[in-house]
Amino acid sequence: MEAIDQKEIVENISFLVAEKDVPALKNLIVDTHPADMAAILQELNEDECIYLFHLIDPEYTPDVLSELDEVTREDIVSRLATSHLTEIVEEMDSDDAADII
Repeated sequence: MEAIDQKEIVENISFLVAEKDVPALKNLIVDTHPADMAAILQELNEDECIYLFHLIDPEYTPDVLSELDEVTREDIVSRLATSHLTEIVEEMDSDDAADII
């Protein structure tokens, strides 16, 4: 079976975000490693990135956030509700949490 490249995945995700197809998006990202998820988020525009970030299983959002580049991480953090950000930071390793705060 041929592997799908990251560009194709990003294009598929962009389409699904535009369609607001939450079940398909969740199915697509359910087994995605946090580092791979971060790489995908970094390729999306800001609105797509935020939309998709909210669909990530809360168990993995701290790991994904810590894998993001500084610019993308700041974009996401600036648009999260304080309560949501607090929940994420509480689950992070202290050195990763310090990068957020």
